[in-house]
Amino acid sequence: MELDRNSILVGLFFVIACMAVFWVAYEYWRSHKVKGVSKSLGFKFTTFSKLENINHPVTHLFELGERKYFTNVMEGVHLGKDVFIAGYNYHIGNGKSRRRICQTIFIFNIFPKELPYFEAIAVKGKFNPFFLLEKVPQELDIKLGFEDFDAEYLVRGKDVKRIRRILNPLCTRLLTQYPGVSIEQQGGLLMFYVSRHRVKPSELKSNLDGYSELCASFVKT
Repeated sequence: MELDRNSILVGLFFVIACMAVFWVAYEYWRSHKVKGVSKSLGFKFTTFSKLENINHPVTHLFELGERKYFTNVMEGVHLGKDVFIAGYNYHIGNGKSRRRICQTIFIFNIFPKELPYFEAIAVKGKFNPFFLLEKVPQELDIKLGFEDFDAEYLVRGKDVKRIRRILNPLCTRLLTQYPGVSIEQQGGLLMFYVSRHRVKPSELKSNLDGYSELCASFVKT
């Protein structure tokens, strides 16, 4: 019986060790691929950065969890806008339930254009970031009157009149072409991301182009 127990422990340790090695290898491979994409775009690449070292919008996303940091950071200019792309990491839970969350974020500096603070959070199906939606004041839950969009998004902000002008039929139609994407804007920084989703290195360029189109449509309003 003691031998069987020891064999199980050894086997379990072996499995955990293999998973750890695989994870390290995958992260190394991913970082290498992202670096290649960054180079092809003429962007600056950094493997790691602390949260406080990056100019990001002050929004609900960055209030979540603990041990927050960025990985595989890409910074440069695309179609005339300063762009920041990275994996945003944070940890949630305690003890054995503690885990890391990582998602790719795209931040566009739209200065000198001034937009009001707003969030349009995708809430439908698997993209529902339940941790962002608790206790939303009714006056900040803005309904735009577009049935499909209102069913998929929670819009928050205080300048309702301007937000309605920004999220016009054209912009909302473009936005729904990107399943699960959320938008947060503060201080001239417009951010796009899909909750808890990392973009494949091979899809970073196409995502950047798509979000650049969305960014341009918002800036025109």
